[in-house]
Formats: sequence, C-alpha cells, structure tokens
Amino acid sequence: GTQGFLTQPEKDLENPPSHVLNPDSPTMTREQYPETFKLVHLLPAAFVVGHIVLLLLAVFHRWWWILPIPAYCLMVFVDSLIKNKNLKVALLSIPAAYCQLFGYGCGFIQNIFRH
Repeated sequence: GTQGFLTQPEKDLENPPSHVLNPDSPTMTREQYPETFKLVHLLPAAFVVGHIVLLLLAVFHRWWWILPIPAYCLMVFVDSLIKNKNLKVALLSIPAAYCQLFGYGCGFIQNIFRH
C-alpha cells in the first residue's frame, strides 16, 4: 500500500527551513533581489491600506464610503459562482480572497517597515 509514503512537498513540511519557524531569521529581501520586484506586488498592500482608509472615512465622514467593500465581496462571490457553479465555494471565496490579499498585503507592508 501507500501508507507511510510521503511526496517530496509533504517531507518538506516535516522539516521546514529554519526561517519558516523563526520570523527573525534572514529571508530573501528586495535589496538582495531587486530585479524580482514588480509594481503588481504593491496591489495587496494597496488593498489593505484602501480598506483601512474606507473604514475610517465611513466612520468619521460619510457612511457610504463603506460601500466599495461589500461591492468587492459581491464581485468575488458572483465571479466564483459563475466559474465554479457552487454556492458553498462562492461563499468561501470571499474569506479566502481576504485571507490571501490581507496576508500578502500586511506581509509586504511589514517588510517595508522592517528594512
């Protein structure tokens, strides 16, 4: 049988590189590899900053500044529903998109302030 059989990626997860477990260890930076940076890498950070700005504007200025956020959620939902034809997947696409965009965006912002 295939019990106990691990693929290479699964073996890699058993013994991750030290920088995965230690956030203070050195990692690749934009200074080391400047040619890898592209403007598209700024988009998740802009998404995070944009959400913060919209929320602040909605609280302290006019409530309707919040409307782009549910509009974005609706677009993600509809796009996923059309592509996947599955209501559950479409609903889960919204938090998945937020996890991905906020994860990359906050990581990018954190990296800017670290270096």
